[in-house]
Amino acid sequence: MSKITQKLHRAAGKCERMRRNFPGVHPGSGRRRKGHGRMSFILSKLQRPLIIRARKISEPSPGRQ
Repeated sequence: MSKITQKLHRAAGKCERMRRNFPGVHPGSGRRRKGHGRMSFILSKLQRPLIIRARKISEPSPGRQ
C-alpha cells in the first residue's frame, strides 16, 4: 500500500463520511450495492451458496400457495 492510501485509510478511520469508500477499514461498510432494499444488501454480503439457498427460500414454496 502506498503512503497516500495509508493516509486515506487513517483518515477513513476517523471520518464518518469516508466510511463508505473504504470497506477494508470498517468491515460491514463499503459501497453497498443499490437494489431492492434490505434483500440486496444481505445478498451482497453473503457468499454464493448462501445466496442460492436464500433465493430458493424467498420464492413462494408450493406448500404455502
